[in-house]
Amino acid sequence: MSPVLDFVKTLHPQRTWEEMTPQFYLTFWSLSMSDLQVPEIAYKRRVEELEVEMAQIDDRKELTAAKKRKEKEKIHIIIDKLREELFKQKEHVERVRARLDIEREHWFKNRNKTKAETITEFLQLCIFPRCLLSEIDALYCAHFIRVIHDLVTPNFSTIICYDRLFSDISYSLASCSENEAIRYGRFLESLLEIVMSWHGDKNKFDK
Repeated sequence: MSPVLDFVKTLHPQRTWEEMTPQFYLTFWSLSMSDLQVPEIAYKRRVEELEVEMAQIDDRKELTAAKKRKEKEKIHIIIDKLREELFKQKEHVERVRARLDIEREHWFKNRNKTKAETITEFLQLCIFPRCLLSEIDALYCAHFIRVIHDLVTPNFSTIICYDRLFSDISYSLASCSENEAIRYGRFLESLLEIVMSWHGDKNKFDK
């Protein structure tokens, strides 16, 4: 990964990397939502739909017994594949999380800049550009901030990060197109959902 990191260093002035490391920048931009979260609810919903569909096959009088059995087998195969895919996705997310847990120690250096300056840099170079790209990127950005928090990342302040994001929303939206503003709104909505989950759980809030 060294050649890639060397390239990343050329993307911004050297002073950029005094606090936020190239490794962190590369990690942020190279991951996707599927690396951080497993859509278990979506998988469960689809399996339930297929199970209902399979149960209704017996009521289809136009089908012969052999045809009904064949249709059920097809659905069984799809369900098994979905469950296998879910299992593999969980394993993948766990591996990524383990990697991030190791990397987090080297993401922010805490040398010359204050935490507020580091957060500003993080938002300007990572969050703001990416959360405007698409709705899934907006969700990714919100979830990535949560991951940084959950990992108790050294030299990163979640409070300062949230304060910066919500202190002057109008300024952030000033140069956005209509579609970008919608995506940014989805990003903020997702952040608020996270905050409310903390607020409703004393243990999460204390952390």
